[in-house]
Amino acid sequence: MLTKSVKVRVINEGARLTFRSEFYNLLNHKNFAAPDVNIANATFGRVSSTFDPRFVQMALKLSF
Repeated sequence: MLTKSVKVRVINEGARLTFRSEFYNLLNHKNFAAPDVNIANATFGRVSSTFDPRFVQMALKLSF
C-alpha cells in the first residue's frame, strides 16, 4: 500500500488531501484454481482456470 498526504491551505489550516493505492498480485504471479475433482470427467485432476491476474485500487480523500 502506498499513501501520500498533502496539506491543502486553500480550504482551511487543517485540510488534508490523501491519496492511497493498494496493489494485489503486483508481480502478476499465476494463482491457479482447484483441479477438477469429478472422477467421471475426462478432465479429472486437470487445472483449467486461474484467478484474476492483477488488481489495483486507488482512493482520494479530502479531510477538513
